[in-house]
Amino acid sequence: MFAKVLRRATHNGSIDSWAFHDDTFTEATKDKVFLYQISHQDIRTITPKTLVFGGVCDEERTATKVHRQLVELDILTRQDNHLNAASINGAAMAKKIVLITRHKLSLLVNILFWWDEEINRWNDLELRKVSYAQQLEEAHPEESAEERMKKVNEAAKTMGVLQRKVPSQRQENMETSWNTTAGIRREAELREMERRMVERGEVGGEVVEEEEGGLPAYRHGSS
Repeated sequence: MFAKVLRRATHNGSIDSWAFHDDTFTEATKDKVFLYQISHQDIRTITPKTLVFGGVCDEERTATKVHRQLVELDILTRQDNHLNAASINGAAMAKKIVLITRHKLSLLVNILFWWDEEINRWNDLELRKVSYAQQLEEAHPEESAEERMKKVNEAAKTMGVLQRKVPSQRQENMETSWNTTAGIRREAELREMERRMVERGEVGGEVVEEEEGGLPAYRHGSS
């Protein structure tokens, strides 16, 4: 579904391809952010350094300002700086976050949606640990508590290794793709972000109508 929507959005190059296929949003970038995040006591906490490791900002000083703006937009929670993906709004971000370039803003949107999927993956594996312990107890009531605990600990260790695998080392088809429902929302917010950029004159192009469905898109000259 996401691929179909994406192909339509990039029909005849009518919308900037960098917004969806950002060359800076690589597996290496994901690995850097992931490794930094799991170094925290709370993996869910996004800090200014997260933006630096993600390549969104070159300096922590700028990252701190952008981070504060994400909090003001309710994209990050005020108390613990956890991601609130429901508040990601491309148009609002383009209006408020003016310290970084359009390419960096696109990268930021990509990273935020990707990180939301990473947290979902992490939480799912945490639930699997609990579920395995329950299933083991139901399936083998004859085993001693010590034997079951040994198996639970072994499973938890294996699951922990899986949790901490960086994106580039994960087996294909063994992990849930982040280009699902979040991917469709990501496309919509990138589109709105691009629209706002055009309105404030930061993108060299004109607003046009896409042939199929009349969706607003953008035809670019040199940028």
